[in-house]
This record gives sequence, structure tokens and C-alpha cells, in this order.
Amino acid sequence: MDGGDSWPSLTATLLLLSAALFVYEFVYGPRTTAAQKLSKQPGLATPASPSQASEGGSAEPVPNPFALFRAAEYRRYERQTGTTVLSPRDVQLSALRWGATFERASARDAPAGEVPPLVAVAEGMIAAAWREPKLATRIRLAHDALAVSDQCVTAYILLAEEEAPTIREVERLLRKAVAVAENNAAAHSAATPDAATPDAAATGAAFSAPVGGLAGLGQGLGVRVRGRPQGDAGNGNVAGREQRVWTRAQARAYVYAKRRLAMCLRKRGETRAAAQVFRDLLTNFPAASLAGEDVQANLVECLLSLRTYHEVVEVMSRFGEGGAERGATLYFTVALLRTIEVCGRFSAARAAERGLSAGESVAMDVVGLAMGFNPHVAPYLLEVRPLRPPLEHVVPGSDDEAVAYAFVHLEHWKAVKGALAFVQAAWEGHC
Repeated sequence: MDGGDSWPSLTATLLLLSAALFVYEFVYGPRTTAAQKLSKQPGLATPASPSQASEGGSAEPVPNPFALFRAAEYRRYERQTGTTVLSPRDVQLSALRWGATFERASARDAPAGEVPPLVAVAEGMIAAAWREPKLATRIRLAHDALAVSDQCVTAYILLAEEEAPTIREVERLLRKAVAVAENNAAAHSAATPDAATPDAAATGAAFSAPVGGLAGLGQGLGVRVRGRPQGDAGNGNVAGREQRVWTRAQARAYVYAKRRLAMCLRKRGETRAAAQVFRDLLTNFPAASLAGEDVQANLVECLLSLRTYHEVVEVMSRFGEGGAERGATLYFTVALLRTIEVCGRFSAARAAERGLSAGESVAMDVVGLAMGFNPHVAPYLLEVRPLRPPLEHVVPGSDDEAVAYAFVHLEHWKAVKGALAFVQAAWEGHC
């Protein structure tokens, strides 16, 4: 790990986080025995059907924080392979989520006269577009909305997701959405100088205000990590020098566009820039605006790519705030961090002969806990099963969630020498 001077404190934090996982699993969700059953079958049985939860998993699908872009990635893959990735159910779930996320909720969120009339008309057209089952009609409505008002943020978002054929074009449209959202918020701030955003009490507290899920799990066991000061968000200041008053709907649209823009940066190899955007969103926006976005999962993935493991530990100690869900990213990231400590010296043959060391035993227990939560992940990490593009929604503990996790995290396990050998030993039940 990076940061030799802080290694003892980071190890202690990671130990507490591992203990917290065991406590949380014991209290809220008993471990499944599916991993033990599957580990005895190196050849593996037929994979679980899509969206089928394992024992102990939730039956409710949640948004995949690593979902691909519809036109630039999913449909391009489908054209190249002749394989349909997204099911009608997945598409319907996304339509419902987008509609709910960007709904203006005028009675609560936009008093009369607050939104310019033409923008309100354009937003109404996009609200209808989210519910439209035909792709061509959705795209036409988005263009029509921009013809009515070029200040409609959600129209740019829809076109970035549904029409843009390349990541560069996706990025261009999302940058436009971010710029328009900032201008709209600035105009709203000027028009209502004494107003406060509906979430003003929580602004800047996404790391300190528990929001359900695993929120506060680390803190409950004495884990305290220094918070980050608010600052400039780089390309597209979030709170920065100019304080803006955001309505709830404005904030949600902005956070969505900014997060997806950062994902474009990550795909183009600008990992540090992407990580900074994710940090700024978590620092400067209230948890209510981050709900359903799981920005922490995106940040953790960037930090693992940068191998700044000390910062991964800090972020993981607050996992559950900022929209994060209890899922494979939480369990297997903690497992990877524990594995990093011991895998360089690990030998399955020696462990089988002499037993595990104290550190290896703890790491093996955490890996086993992760496999208990989702037994389908290990075969994808070990490349026993072929990966496929992930869905837009997954059920925690399911095969679909395992694909979504491994699709982006396999490279991080491969980057740590001996980590996959440790997983192999745990999977085959040698230790």
C-alpha cells in the first residue's frame, strides 16, 4: 500500500472495517452457504439466471453504478455481436428511474415563476420522452425540447445516453448539460438571494450525515477519518468560489450529468481527473442529491486504478453515505484490501501443509464473507466464466451483480501479484 508512515493507522482502520462487515452481516444478513456449495465444483454449474438473487441477497434491483452508455457502448456492442444486452425489463427500470430522478416536482421544488416558461415546456417534453418506449421518439422529443429551449439540462442528458455514438460525443453533450445546469443554478441564486436549497442543511455533509444502507458502519466501530474541505471541482465548479442555490431537481440533474461525465474521463484514461470530480460531488452535495447514484463506488474504482489504497481505506470507512449500496463493491473491495496485505507471501501449498498465518486467516475470512454475499463473483475474477457487458440494474448477490463488479474490477485484482491465487485458494476450499 501507499503511504508507509500511515500504514499502522490504515491497517487498524481496515481491521475495524472488516470487523464491521462481519457484525453487519451477522445482524442484518446471515451468510449464504452457496459459496461453499459452488466451491466444490471447479467446473461450475450452470450460471444463475439474470437478475436472480442468491441466498441472503436482496430481491430488489438497484442501479449499476458502472452501467455503460446506451448508444456509444451497448448498441455498438449489439451491432458488432448480434447479441441483445439490455432486457425490456432493464430498459423499463431505467426509464422509471430517470423519470423519477429528473422529475421537477413543481409543487415542492419549483414555485410559480421560478423556472422560465420555455424551460418548463422543454422539461415537460423530456418527462414524456423518458416514458416513451420507442427510441426514435425519445430522441426526437429531446431535439424538439432543445428547439424550444437550449437551457433544458435533461435533454442533453437524454441525447448523451441514447444518441451519442462515441464517448467523445457523450462527453461533449454532458459538458453542455453541466454548463447549462450551473448557469441555471446561478440564475436561480441571483433571483432568490435569500433562498436556501431544500437540502441546504446537509450541503457539504455527504461524508458526515448517515443515510441508511451501511451509513455510519465504520464510525460505529470507532473509525474516524478526516473530512475533506470543500473546494474547486475542476472542470465545472460544484460549490467552489461561487455559491449557488440549487433546487432539488437541479441538483439531481447536475450530479447525474457530472458523474457520467467523470465516467467518460475514466474511460479515456483521465483517471485522476475523474477521481477528483467524484470527490467533489461527495464533498459538496448533500446525500439526498446523491441518492441512487453510488458516487462512492465510482470513486473507489478510480482509486484502485491509481493504487492509492490508503485513500480507498478512507472512502470505504464511510461506505453507505452518498448513495452507496450494500453490494459486491463493498465486500470485495474490503476483501482485496485485506488480501493485498498478505498475498505477496502467500503459498496455497504451504498453507495446506502448515496452515494459515494470523494475517492470512483474517484475509481468508473476509474473502469468504465476500463470496458468501455473492458466490458468483469468484468465477468471473478467475475467468472461469466469460464476462459480458453489465446490465443497467442488478440484484445484490446475483450473477448480474457479479458480472457488473468483475467487468470493471477484474483489472484491479490482476494488478496485485498473488491476489487471484489467494481467491483461487479460497474458492477451491484448500484453506
